[in-house]
Amino acid sequence: MDRMISGGTVTTRRDPRNVTGRIVGVDIARFLAILGMMAAHLWTPLLIFTPTTTPAGQAAEVVGVGVEGNAAALFAVIGGVSLVLSTRAAARTRGPGGVLLSVLGRALVVIIIGLVLPLVHTPILVVLVPFGVSMILSAAFLLAPSWLVASAAVVLGAVGGIVNATIRVGLGLSTPMEGDSLDIRVWTENPVEALRAVLFTGTYPVITWVVYMLAGILIARGLLRARAAGSARRSALLLAAGGVIAVIVAMVVSTGMIAAFGAGLPAGVDPADSRYGAAPTADPWLQLVAAPHTGTPGDLLRTIGIAAVVIGLCTAVWDRPGRRSFLTRWVQAGGAAPLTMYCLHVLLTATVIGIAGGPRTSAWYVYGPGAWGLQVAVLLLLALVLVLLHRRGPLEALASLAAGALSRLAPRRAPDAVGIAVTNDLIPDQPEEMQSVDATPVKHPLR
Repeated sequence: MDRMISGGTVTTRRDPRNVTGRIVGVDIARFLAILGMMAAHLWTPLLIFTPTTTPAGQAAEVVGVGVEGNAAALFAVIGGVSLVLSTRAAARTRGPGGVLLSVLGRALVVIIIGLVLPLVHTPILVVLVPFGVSMILSAAFLLAPSWLVASAAVVLGAVGGIVNATIRVGLGLSTPMEGDSLDIRVWTENPVEALRAVLFTGTYPVITWVVYMLAGILIARGLLRARAAGSARRSALLLAAGGVIAVIVAMVVSTGMIAAFGAGLPAGVDPADSRYGAAPTADPWLQLVAAPHTGTPGDLLRTIGIAAVVIGLCTAVWDRPGRRSFLTRWVQAGGAAPLTMYCLHVLLTATVIGIAGGPRTSAWYVYGPGAWGLQVAVLLLLALVLVLLHRRGPLEALASLAAGALSRLAPRRAPDAVGIAVTNDLIPDQPEEMQSVDATPVKHPLR
């Protein structure tokens, strides 16, 4: 549906090329992000107990290169995509206020779970609190034109890394990051440190994650616009191609910077190593190094590029007319329940660590390919239940209820009201089935 503003009046015209159904590729990509984060948590720690000269150690090293920093960034970018998809019903019925309140309701559920979930004993750094805060801070951009969203992402991405690194150096942190998983205990014992960790000094600082979500907002708008124009597959492939170019540019520049200036770092500091949310020093050249979990412009360009490749390819392959296979709907159900799947993964990890007697163990069911495969099987079993029952994940349903309850506090807008959310003018309307899985609290079969 196209919206045209003429003479102060908003008119609506439905485009017959609009396609019903979900963006299946986004759900598939989201499930891949979850599997990647699980691999980072379960497979790469094997390097602590296994020499890299062994086949197991070499495999863990390869997996680490593939998922370290990339899976979490993909998850964050898709979080921005979901912000667009999950608020379109509120935009149509409640206007800008409904959009903001809907995001707030969903984010509060994510934050509350994030405050409690790390209380189980697990070495996983739970990302939910900064993720929820990033949702809230990104919500206003759902009402902004795409040029403004892109400008904000570029500016924040360009300066955020150096600001973050400078703050850490200025504080003289004795550890590489603050706040750990930011559970409720951290907030009650040292609220200043907790707030600082959320915004800057944590492993997943909001100053970085908002950039990912803004990129996701832009990607979602492009995907929806392409669907309405009947060019979804072509646009998805272009998105993937653009991602490849971004990754190549980031890695070429990063390699050049390391070769030119890397020798000047303190002994034992490898500029290409994964970090805890920022570059190891505030040296400006490090901002062009694409090391994982540093939030530098180089890291952002590389990881957003990888996210674009995954989302683009998944959309090109799976978003086609016709009935979805059962296997596709099965995997899609897992990707459509990310909060439930993520929390189940954390709880499973805490359980097997408890059985093994602690995190420093080489037991096959705690770390390594066996542990990863075991948990993937459990998640797929849950996804099978969801697809057979035509249900969403329980935590997604809870988040949707909270979003719906808060969005209803905004006044209902008239069908032809002026001043609706700007996104409705920028993105062609889609039927209700286009919404993200957490957009409506009713039973919603995947098809």
